[in-house]
Amino acid sequence: SESDAGEVARGDAAAEVAESPDSSDSESDAGEDPRTMDPVHPTPLEKDMQLQMAEVLFRSILEGKRLSIDPRDDAEAWSEQYLGKAWVVQNRRQRKEVYRRIQADGEDTPMWTEALANMGEIACEVFDFSSKGEMVRRLKNINRTEVVEQFKELCPKVRVSYYARCGAGNNLHGFRACIAIFHLFMRDSEVLDLCASCVRHCVSEHEANRDVFAELSVPLTPAAMDEDCVDRGWSFLRHALDAFMVQVGETPVGGFVVEAPEAEIEGEAVPAGSAPEFAPSRAVALRIATALVGIRGAPAIQVQLLLLREPLPDGACTERRELKELVPRASQKVSELLAEEPSETLEALGDMLRWACGDEDAKALPPGDGAEGEGPAPTGSGDGVDLGIVSGLAAGVRELLGR
Repeated sequence: SESDAGEVARGDAAAEVAESPDSSDSESDAGEDPRTMDPVHPTPLEKDMQLQMAEVLFRSILEGKRLSIDPRDDAEAWSEQYLGKAWVVQNRRQRKEVYRRIQADGEDTPMWTEALANMGEIACEVFDFSSKGEMVRRLKNINRTEVVEQFKELCPKVRVSYYARCGAGNNLHGFRACIAIFHLFMRDSEVLDLCASCVRHCVSEHEANRDVFAELSVPLTPAAMDEDCVDRGWSFLRHALDAFMVQVGETPVGGFVVEAPEAEIEGEAVPAGSAPEFAPSRAVALRIATALVGIRGAPAIQVQLLLLREPLPDGACTERRELKELVPRASQKVSELLAEEPSETLEALGDMLRWACGDEDAKALPPGDGAEGEGPAPTGSGDGVDLGIVSGLAAGVRELLGR
């Protein structure tokens, strides 16, 4: 019955807010919020209540019982009756915090919405979404022209608007698509230039986006990102660095993959957009280096660089194994490029790579670019990184990132 459902919810809800120091405050202290019981942005308490009610509903179906429907339109009145006034007061506080974050991110503003849509379109071109999960399409099945146009629309927005950066990172499949593009279009300077520019702008002054890029995993075909897959990181560092090497005239890990220029989609030949004849581009390589350097402050990147200094464990993931081979080659190539023409970006990338190779004189994270984005990085052994802290992080996530 309705009263049974209310009693179940009331018991758990009372226990949840009992220990809260704010639960005894007056209702007026919480203030009013215009987004009352917003189903799109539920609070943690509302999510918990919905799960409890779903359990009651499914149990009633299995037992053949019929639950009555409360005729009231006021959800808060029902909550106060069955969950208690303390729950309602605490939930209002949580709702205000959720609303504050929505306002800070500019959710539903034009820039936020348009950037979200652009990233969604890019992801739809790069991935096949099926019951198997996200699967990276083969290059011949991607409409290159559409990808280029979406990036051209997105770049100016994320360059000038914080709200656009928030919208671009709202759904992770957009960032996964950018990582996949570094691999798929490693010989396409135009697409790489646009993708690297967007990535750099998306992580600029946005720590959440920066950290997410470093933590994502993008399985390549025939593997798929299904519900059993866990983000272990490594993907951005591995594929962006590989694309950088190709753009400076080197061979990627595993060699080039040759594909036909047309795709078969639902039985019809669809032009994928013709890429210009490949020629290495130092300018595009520098753009990719800028994106790599822009994400070096992410805690996951710091851990990955530290783990690359250690011997490979037996169960190391493929991307970590490939980086173990790629990083020394990239470090040497960066040194050669710096000998030809100085560059602050290449110097910063070179420091990252040399530090990952075990060079104690290199700086993986120069002063003023700390993992939290403020203040100088603590020094431990003269290398710009507190090895005690980073070693602790590495030990804590070794199995997650390395296996």
